[in-house]
Amino acid sequence: MPELTSEGSFNVRITTYKVKPTPKEDDPRAFQILLYGETSDGYTAIGTLNWIKTVISSGKHSGKECREVAQETLAEIGVPDGYPPNLDAAIENGLRAQFVTKFDTYNSQTKLKVAFINPVTELLTPDEVDWSKLLEDAPAIEPKKAAPASADSRAMPDTKGEEDNIPF
Repeated sequence: MPELTSEGSFNVRITTYKVKPTPKEDDPRAFQILLYGETSDGYTAIGTLNWIKTVISSGKHSGKECREVAQETLAEIGVPDGYPPNLDAAIENGLRAQFVTKFDTYNSQTKLKVAFINPVTELLTPDEVDWSKLLEDAPAIEPKKAAPASADSRAMPDTKGEEDNIPF
């Protein structure tokens, strides 16, 4: 099956996963979870989650350990409790995710990688939207009324003034 070759957001079905031990001196049980995803038209990519104690120093997950973020990600995409041993059952039940791909340069080599793994967000057609539920806590909104037509203060001056009596 061909691999994804462009940057973008792709809805994928997770077909399988692998675990890659990545022991570190301060975290000998560290590992990566490699999620193998396939698009509906057969393109593939591998998303990686790091299960390690390293604390993230910046961004929206600042102060959290990588393994906490990995567990949250698994839970968000549909793995019960974000618990890695629950991946098998989740995949059997049709686990889906959104892979966001970006080009990355490392050691002078540029390659496409899965930068983010997100839950799949479904788009609704206007007839599928139940506005009463979506807006039930919203403040009342009154439609704006069209402003009445008014005389434009920048109107052209009257050009029908005195006629010039210049003979031609």
